[in-house]
Amino acid sequence: MTILIGVVGTIVGFYFGAATVEELHPLEIADVKVIAGDPVNADDPQARRNHEIRAKLIGGQPPYRYSIAFDQDKIRKIENDANEEGLITEQVIIPKGVANKEKETTVKFTVTVTDKEKKEAKMDGELSVPKQTS
Repeated sequence: MTILIGVVGTIVGFYFGAATVEELHPLEIADVKVIAGDPVNADDPQARRNHEIRAKLIGGQPPYRYSIAFDQDKIRKIENDANEEGLITEQVIIPKGVANKEKETTVKFTVTVTDKEKKEAKMDGELSVPKQTS
């Protein structure tokens, strides 16, 4: 009986001991928030509105690297490093040409994150651009 318990204990210990931190906590984007800002420099005809995109990363292995790509060519792609806590905060200036004169416009974006082990996570989001007033 003792030998059987020893063998079973070894097998169970090896099985559970083989799990890595990466398998237990895969890289994920927990939340993406968009905070609409006030118009930027109303005298500048090119600047429309300043938005802030925030995200929280969980799991994976720091350091993290991220990019934010937009479905509008007029908005530049953002590439940067997240801090060690896995927080992303980016200011996005929406050029005036993105806004529609008749209705509010929706801009879609994708946040892509990679960690030290080159694992990747993605999350889509969207922000609203009020209709063009002038």
